[in-house]
Amino acid sequence: FWNEYDRTKNAQIDVLPQTGMDIIDNALGGFRRKELYIMAAFTGHLKSTSSLNWVYNQSVYGGTSTLYFSLEMHYTQCRRIIYLYHSMHPKFRDKRIALGIQQGQTDVGIDPNKVKKGELSLDEMSYLKEVITDLNEGMSQGTYGSIHIEVADPDVLDFTVENIRTRSELLYQKTPFKMMVVDHALLVSPRKWVSSTTDR
Repeated sequence: FWNEYDRTKNAQIDVLPQTGMDIIDNALGGFRRKELYIMAAFTGHLKSTSSLNWVYNQSVYGGTSTLYFSLEMHYTQCRRIIYLYHSMHPKFRDKRIALGIQQGQTDVGIDPNKVKKGELSLDEMSYLKEVITDLNEGMSQGTYGSIHIEVADPDVLDFTVENIRTRSELLYQKTPFKMMVVDHALLVSPRKWVSSTTDR
């Protein structure tokens, strides 16, 4: 017990990943290895958005490779959100101000509604291409941690814990990751009788 306590006491910040959400980081000191965390809220209260924000922060600011299981949103929607988060990165601040995307020092990025409606100006399109290139190259070169987005097979009615385990083990062999996020837990429960307390 005391050896375990000493390891916890002397742990560096890189083994206690910060979420990027001050209220959680201040309360918990970041998330710890080998622990399960559940974020709960009502429908439409930004659980998926917060989860993707956390994944983005872990990758770009923490260098942590992550597997994101989206059982609710399509791959393209998740990817778009990640790119739009990166469009707010402080490294691009001067460029955003020069293009009129941002006024002042409060970081804002590309308007998501403009992307959804296909209404980006030529300057915004050029800027977003630069942002996407930076994120993709940063992940492939190791500047950032990787983000692997996995979606459920639409032809499979029941996506179980065992499906997640099997798929994540296969993906880990190709590209190791340190963190896994499942969005969201209620979609994991099978519609049939289950034999194990894990599935229950």
